[in-house]
Amino acid sequence: MKIVKVEDLNVGDNIIVSSNTKLKFMTVLKKPVIGKPRGWAPNDVNWKSVKCSIKVKITVLTYGSGTYTRTKNLKEYVPTFEDHDVNMYANLNYKNILLIEKNDDYAYNKN
Repeated sequence: MKIVKVEDLNVGDNIIVSSNTKLKFMTVLKKPVIGKPRGWAPNDVNWKSVKCSIKVKITVLTYGSGTYTRTKNLKEYVPTFEDHDVNMYANLNYKNILLIEKNDDYAYNKN
């Protein structure tokens, strides 16, 4: 385990990134690409959002009474690197990225 930068990531790497008070256990699906420079920091390298996979558990919460009932979907990120079911784009600029496992021969065949 070590802390890495965005430019060190490759396809198949298992990483952990903090998200508020939780941790996201993600697998990198596409190699990071340099984006346009930001207006307030033109000399810094700006990376586009990186496509990652993650395991998400959705719980449906129903509240109210009588004719006033509402539902809300609560999203919870499951701390595991197995059985990922959601692909998402994560902005990893200015974040501490903890590299857990480096997979150089990872083959991703899903769309």
